[in-house]
Amino acid sequence: MKRALALLIFATGFLIAQEVPRAQPVDPALNADAENDFYLRGKNLYDSAQDSAVQENRVDLYQRAAAIFEQYLNDFPRSPNAEPALFYLGSSLYQSGRVNDGKRCFSTLLNRFGNSKWSASAAYILAADYYNKAEYAAAAPLFERFASNTTKPEERVRGNYLAGVCYRIEGSDRQAIAAYQKVIQDPAGGLYAPQSKIAIGSFTLKDGKLLEALAIFEEVAAGPHSAKSVVKPPCKPPSPPRNSTKPTFPKNIFS
Repeated sequence: MKRALALLIFATGFLIAQEVPRAQPVDPALNADAENDFYLRGKNLYDSAQDSAVQENRVDLYQRAAAIFEQYLNDFPRSPNAEPALFYLGSSLYQSGRVNDGKRCFSTLLNRFGNSKWSASAAYILAADYYNKAEYAAAAPLFERFASNTTKPEERVRGNYLAGVCYRIEGSDRQAIAAYQKVIQDPAGGLYAPQSKIAIGSFTLKDGKLLEALAIFEEVAAGPHSAKSVVKPPCKPPSPPRNSTKPTFPKNIFS
């Protein structure tokens, strides 16, 4: 992506003879306004892309948004909006077809900013991407990262449950059991709690503890969600950070 070219000023003999003008202080409020306007330009393009029903227009808008967010981060790397700008840059790249570039932005966000609502969304997108490619070992810790960063209890439960699923597929029984236990102990466990109990029962049965496993299965059967406990969890992406637009997440995560 082309960056803005620096303007070259050629001094004439007359200009050389003049005193070099001193830099004048800039009103911080003006800087803040310019910075915010720049950010909103990218955000408005991103929102328009999300709302567009025409694929070609959507891709074009994402590309334009990505260009603005990239320049914004170059010009204002320490801005309070740097973290959401990096998320929107990654999402714009991801959804315009530059998947690997988008994933690199999400990874950078996770490494640079640590724990936040933006990290939760970035972790989920990366986890879902790995899950859809059957790279469960890579997906599991990212689902855990999503669970630990999201502000919504139901999303926390879903993240831990999916981490358990990934660990179980990989044969990492200890990590899977730990993830399922988090779901069971969570007050927001909902339908994920009986599913997690069934998984724990299966591990218990695998260890030859027949009576313990039977007790777990009987508990699930007697519970309020017993008839629904074998149903696949809903494929619903996590809520985006407040005042943001929901990104398009990878599909078929449960297929």
